[in-house]
Amino acid sequence: MENSWISIKGYVMGALAFISCPCHLPITLPLLVVVTAGTAFSAWLQNNLFAVGGASTVFFVGSLVLAIRWSGRRARVRHRVESTMRPQKLIK
Repeated sequence: MENSWISIKGYVMGALAFISCPCHLPITLPLLVVVTAGTAFSAWLQNNLFAVGGASTVFFVGSLVLAIRWSGRRARVRHRVESTMRPQKLIK
């Protein structure tokens, strides 16, 4: 059960990484401004585009690292590499 929970967390973080990717910022930033319209946060978003881009990049990298770690793929790759590095028995 614990492995499936870790896998679900990995998929959620992967989705967050996809949404927060800086290349999607021309789509997500106007949506975020519309959702927060009329607030001080919306005005701050519109006036600090470089800060928003930097924060989006940091969040993207962090969520991508967690997605890879929590999906269990890292452990599977490590196991595959270790199994190929074992010394083979010589046939005489």
